[in-house]
Amino acid sequence: MPNEFEEKYMGVLQNIEFGIVKIFRQNSELMDWDVLQTLDALIKKYKAEAASRPEPVLALNEQRQNLFDSVKAMCDLNLGRAKLLDRKGFPVTLTVVNVDEIIQCLKRIHRSVEFWNKKNGRQGYLNFIIEHVH
Repeated sequence: MPNEFEEKYMGVLQNIEFGIVKIFRQNSELMDWDVLQTLDALIKKYKAEAASRPEPVLALNEQRQNLFDSVKAMCDLNLGRAKLLDRKGFPVTLTVVNVDEIIQCLKRIHRSVEFWNKKNGRQGYLNFIIEHVH
């Protein structure tokens, strides 16, 4: 059962997880560890932005860079920095949040990855969310 935070940010959390699942469907070799490292990189990026510091230089392999780009695109949608159009070309309305809220959402998903990884192994989180995100 979702807690108050998850209820408030359900759309944002689902969008972020959609970005993760998209890459997992393209690359079944992706591991929970890759997701954790990528979320850490995104959290660092958005924390630097929130503090008006330069964006950190991130050394991500190709797999993690693809994941980073996919999840960042979802974050940017929810930050109001990009537009999503439906099949007919009409704008889709998304929950718009600020950078601090995106950071909190990324941290919430990070905890979920840790939980499912510990419970079900190297792809525990990925195998869990692929069943729930369409």
